[in-house]
Amino acid sequence: MPFKQPQKIRINFDDLEYMSNTSEEKLGYKGQLFTGYAVLDYFLDGKISYEKEYRYVEIMGWVNEYYPSGNLQSEKLCIWDSTNSILLNEYDQNGDLIKSIMATSPEKFEEYVNKFNLLDSLIN
Repeated sequence: MPFKQPQKIRINFDDLEYMSNTSEEKLGYKGQLFTGYAVLDYFLDGKISYEKEYRYVEIMGWVNEYYPSGNLQSEKLCIWDSTNSILLNEYDQNGDLIKSIMATSPEKFEEYVNKFNLLDSLIN
């Protein structure tokens, strides 16, 4: 299984810059507010193990963990913060879904998806 949303930019978190003089964490890349995946951890062989999707400053979209094989281990659909997830999926090492938890009602889920334009985040 390839990376989730391989068309989106992936930047090492250490290469992002803080673009605010306040306590608000505004991340940028090359002078622009950052939208894409910030890679926070790698396996020893250099493959991505943990990443968070940012949309213009906020964690908005998927937070993904991978197995060393590159297969997706877990994915959380988050809004505003990585601890505020509205969907969690876990996979075995073969890529088969073993657990799925919607952390809100189906109606609220749809509301969040539409309000924050997360539809492109729902496409693998």
